[in-house]
Amino acid sequence: MYLVWTELLQQILPSIYTFSNLVIGRVYLVVDDDGLTLIDTGTAFATNRIFRDIAKSEFKIDDLKRIVITHAHPDHASQIPRLKAKSGASVYASELERIMIEGNEPMESIRGAPRWWPKLLLPESKLEHGLREGDVVPFFGGMTAIATPGHTRGHMAFWQEQKRILFCGDVLIRIPRTRLPFSLVTQDIQENVRSLKKLSRLKPAAVLPGHGRPILDNAAQHLEDFTRKQTRKFGIGS
Repeated sequence: MYLVWTELLQQILPSIYTFSNLVIGRVYLVVDDDGLTLIDTGTAFATNRIFRDIAKSEFKIDDLKRIVITHAHPDHASQIPRLKAKSGASVYASELERIMIEGNEPMESIRGAPRWWPKLLLPESKLEHGLREGDVVPFFGGMTAIATPGHTRGHMAFWQEQKRILFCGDVLIRIPRTRLPFSLVTQDIQENVRSLKKLSRLKPAAVLPGHGRPILDNAAQHLEDFTRKQTRKFGIGS
């Protein structure tokens, strides 16, 4: 396992960092020759820490070139406007999430969610790059967008085939153990399990979820075992 703890950013893999104590959710920072990429934004509690940690590192906030969003929930996308205002970064996310990210429609209604949920709008922000299955986002040697619906209709994971690194968003979370996303805020849990199967076939060397610690040891086997358990539980075949 490659894990280096620093005073500010935490390096978890070569060129991939994360932030500590963001309260809710995990945000990743990827370093390329042309600048920085953030995977998701965290909540309002996270943004000041992200600004501070970047400023105190060898990087600068205007090195941030891309903000890549796995899905349009507040703990992943609500801070796009603040980050864009400071950095001028462009935003990449599923085309299916555009209407939520741009603040034109409330987040998808979810069975059993609190009454206020269907009325909740994200802060308005322009989505420069609406992604579809198979599109390649130009960072970390090229990250392929993979449609992984279930948690939300337009949820996406991002896959680096050569390095076998997978940013999986909330298809699975680790709070504290590996588990499915909370059903309260998941549109279709069975569809999410089908997306989990899709990701398991990739046999990743590292799985970087949107909540909890990354899976860096025996990640492919861990993901396969977890997927097998969930497909049996929900009666989902091949």
